Parts: sequence; C-alpha cells; structure tokens
Amino acid sequence: MKHLLTLFALILITLPMNVTHADDPSRGFKTIRAKAAIEEALNKPAELKVVEDFKVEVISNKGKRGVIFKEGEDAEFFVRLNKPGFYYVVGHTKNQKMELSYLLNLHHLEDQVRFIQEIDSDSSNKWESLGKFTVEPPFGLESLQVIASNKKIEKLPPHAKDDETGLHVISKKIIEGIQKTRAFKPKKKKTIKSAEAVILIETQPKK
Repeated sequence: MKHLLTLFALILITLPMNVTHADDPSRGFKTIRAKAAIEEALNKPAELKVVEDFKVEVISNKGKRGVIFKEGEDAEFFVRLNKPGFYYVVGHTKNQKMELSYLLNLHHLEDQVRFIQEIDSDSSNKWESLGKFTVEPPFGLESLQVIASNKKIEKLPPHAKDDETGLHVISKKIIEGIQKTRAFKPKKKKTIKSAEAVILIETQPKK
C-alpha cells in the first residue's frame, strides 16, 4: 500500500520534542510531558507481563524503542503472535487540534469483524504487516496498542464513529482510551489467555 493516511487518518501527532514555536515557548515542554504520560500509561509492567506460552509483539521497520521517522520516509508496522489467536489494534493520537483513541480498521468489512485479525497455525510466529504509510505533517507522536487472545474476541471497547475523522473513537482522552482498552481485554482463565504489546514512535520534519 502506497499511502495509509486513510488507514491511520491523521495519526501523526503533536510537535516534535525538539521543536518550539515563538508564540508559545512552552509547547516543546508540553510535548515532553505528554509523551512521558503516554509512555507511563502504556508501559505499566503489570499490564504488559508476558504469559510464557502466549504472547504478542509489535514492531516498526525501524525497530521498537526510540523510533523516529523523518518526513518523506515510509513507516510500516508489524504484529506477531507466537501461537494461533486473534488480535485488534488501538491507535492513540494527540496533536494541537485533536486527542483521541480509536480502533484500527484491519479489513474492508462491516461490523466489529473489521477490527479483528485471526492468526492461524500457518501464520503464527510470523510478522504480519499492518500497512505502510508515508510520513507527512502534522509531526509528533503516535502509539499503537495491540490486544491479543488465544480465543475468539467477542467484545471490543465501546466506540462510536466520528463524523469528522471517520474513525471509530473509543475516547477523546488518550489516558482514558488506554484504560478503557485494558478494561475490555479478554480476562485470563484456565483456557483463555491474553497478551498485550505497545509501541510509541515520533515523527519529525526534514532538517
């Protein structure tokens, strides 16, 4: 796919950490605080504790930690389950115009099946692309939260289609969106296993 702005739809968020504006010198510091808050919410050790026999991973074509994409570069994300199962993806976006958490469309289908991907035994332990997009303004931060289960996912976080963006929005506050997503994560039982993976990236203009 040449360009996935229709898929991620304005997901590249806030200003780069090293950029400030003359009309608001504090904006760079606000971005640093926002990034720290999102990282803290996403990376709670208890939530990301790996169940040894079932796990999900998410990575970009530039790796996972400290990832920065420059204007004009192609960014691509990949998901891998170590065993057959199901997953869905929540994107978290924040910029000067909007803040929201939303479900990522994974299929051109109707109802909630559009958000859920099944991984069979032939596809497990293999990286599966979520798509590729070219980095364009607005620049800043974007995070993806992947929720997986070894059983069919029956419930998704409550969401509603936003007429302005066309996205299926869970919340217009990221921290609340992360919490709501985890509240609806499949509960672990003897026969039900769930896992979670997150990634946070930064985009910047060319220098």
